Amino acid sequence: MLNSSALEWRKTKRISAMNITHNEQSSTLEWLDVFGPQIKFLTADQDGKDDYVLIMSIVGPGVIVPLHSHEDRETMVMISGDADAYVDGEWISLSKGDHIDIGSQVPHAWRNVSNAPAEILLVTTANIERFFREIGRKPLSISGPPTPDELGKLFEASDRYGYWMGSPEENAKIGLNLQPPV
Repeated sequence: MLNSSALEWRKTKRISAMNITHNEQSSTLEWLDVFGPQIKFLTADQDGKDDYVLIMSIVGPGVIVPLHSHEDRETMVMISGDADAYVDGEWISLSKGDHIDIGSQVPHAWRNVSNAPAEILLVTTANIERFFREIGRKPLSISGPPTPDELGKLFEASDRYGYWMGSPEENAKIGLNLQPPV
């Protein structure tokens, strides 16, 4: 049986090792913008739909992820900051250390109503990874809201992947305004 100091040492070593690995990998990985959230894949490209992927996401202040659903399960852990998740017909406030598991075909949305970025660790399927890689934009190349061509690409890819996207009216019903500020 481990005493408490030995257990703390093991936890510290494990966390330290994870941070070193993460930091070494972070410098070589590229960020993508997926229509608001910035993401970085922490696992190598996956070939099979059943493989999992680990994604770091930064959801900036005021950023929303509109109402949508897909067959892919997502588990999200709040690393820092605050964000709200809409799941099962209600908004849930999440802070550092909180997590949420979203099952297949469950309509869900995200919003950051705070003044600081929220960092979220996402565990999901390789199918979502492929979708994000297809629709993602290099953050430095973005100079405003998505263009009609970029939105067309998003909707076409969503249809092809079998993802449901809520209408502007459905988003408004849960308090999300999809119209850009004037």
